[in-house]
Amino acid sequence: MLQKSKIDELTDCIKFKVDNNQLDEEVEKYTQELANMISADPRLGDLLQHHLLEILVTLLKHKQYPKLQSHAAIILQYVVACSGNKEFVMKFITPSIIVNLMHSAVCEVQKQALLLLRYIAFGIPNCSKSKFVLEEVLESLTSLIDSFNDSTGSDLLYNGTKTLALACQVYLDFSPDELELILRALMKLLKYENSHVLAYACSGISYLCDGKQKMVVEEQQLGTLIDRLIELIDSESRVKTIAGLRALGCIVRWGSDSNIELIIERDILLSLECLLGEDDKYYVKNACWIISNITARNENHIKAVIDSGLIEPLVDVVENYDLLDVKREAARAISNAIYGLGLNQIRQLRNSRVKTFGDLLKVLCDDQQFVSVC
Repeated sequence: MLQKSKIDELTDCIKFKVDNNQLDEEVEKYTQELANMISADPRLGDLLQHHLLEILVTLLKHKQYPKLQSHAAIILQYVVACSGNKEFVMKFITPSIIVNLMHSAVCEVQKQALLLLRYIAFGIPNCSKSKFVLEEVLESLTSLIDSFNDSTGSDLLYNGTKTLALACQVYLDFSPDELELILRALMKLLKYENSHVLAYACSGISYLCDGKQKMVVEEQQLGTLIDRLIELIDSESRVKTIAGLRALGCIVRWGSDSNIELIIERDILLSLECLLGEDDKYYVKNACWIISNITARNENHIKAVIDSGLIEPLVDVVENYDLLDVKREAARAISNAIYGLGLNQIRQLRNSRVKTFGDLLKVLCDDQQFVSVC
């Protein structure tokens, strides 16, 4: 009851100030207090009057008052995310409003614009308005990311990257021109060293490849991308390594044979061999997954894996690893390689590791491809 009374009091103060065109420090204080209350308890968004919500949307347009823009954006984020008033607010927030906020000279306003965009574009499932808003602001979003530099704050950098990654995850039917803008932005973001930025940038690449079920990166960009992903995989940061593995795995899965050859030429197999000896389950499982997608290709790719000495560490994973899902990935990589080899090579490998073949049969007993070649 006290909270409702306070909200009504703040509402009256804000309405009076705005109606009389008194956009001063006092109204900034009122909007800040209201933003703090809604942030602490988003359910209070249901208590906001429709007239006040319209005023807050209007405040988003006052670029000469960045504090008011930020406060209004914060309140409206929670209303869209958690309140029964979200449909009402959505009628008034146009793509042009968000675009203008992203073009602000104030970083805090830009950050709040990104957060508001996320709630609108990704917070309401199956909403046609959400998709429309994203399509209209996509060019401005990638343009904002293109303007990032070494002096850009980590908060803005993180939110820009996360917003773009979510766009890649949720919306898959980008036009060729939109795809080009997105990839250029992601390639730029991959140059940073911030672990969270890199994680979301790699996720964006992964979502694009998985969603399109094909390689979306142009051949001339692929070499640069692979080199950077290998750097991340080889880094001492677990976040970076996992991010690099995820993106590389999707590239290997959906890339062409020529893409795989380019990846092999970049010495990725050496990095994967090192990961197979790690104690980290995620490292080992994803290394096996990537190798299995390589051994599922042509004989040259299988030979590259064998010549790099990867079969023995894969066998060791099958024999010694406790977790079934990890053993299965390693077994699948070996199974794919065996299936693509000649009979003499299969017999040689089988005779040298009889116990391993027994373990493989247990793990892959439902895989007719593997059983038939054994």
